[in-house]
Amino acid sequence: MLYRGTEGREIPTSRQTGRTMLEKAQDAANLRRRGPHTLRHTFCSHLAMRGAAARVIQQLAGHASLVTTQRYMHLSPGATEAAIALLEQPAPVLKPAEPKAGPRLGDIRETEGHQPPHTP
Repeated sequence: MLYRGTEGREIPTSRQTGRTMLEKAQDAANLRRRGPHTLRHTFCSHLAMRGAAARVIQQLAGHASLVTTQRYMHLSPGATEAAIALLEQPAPVLKPAEPKAGPRLGDIRETEGHQPPHTP
């Protein structure tokens, strides 16, 4: 673990120094003391609540297995209701893909002013 010293350079810390720094920050914020492991849960949970993809959270947390990441991803009490509410919204309009450099075999082309033949 590294932290920035008063001179602005990064200084390596021991596990105990990191824990002490966390405890001081929790005391200053009038928070109950929790270990650094709680920060991992909070980090993953907040990303999940904001809609981050599970694979992205896995990568950011440094987990080898998605199963491990899912153990960290706690949702807020209203997350289920919010997910169901998504189904009540109109479906998103997808933008068409950018045209390719030129027509290729099998492409359907529209030509300006061209009228399809009349079929009775």
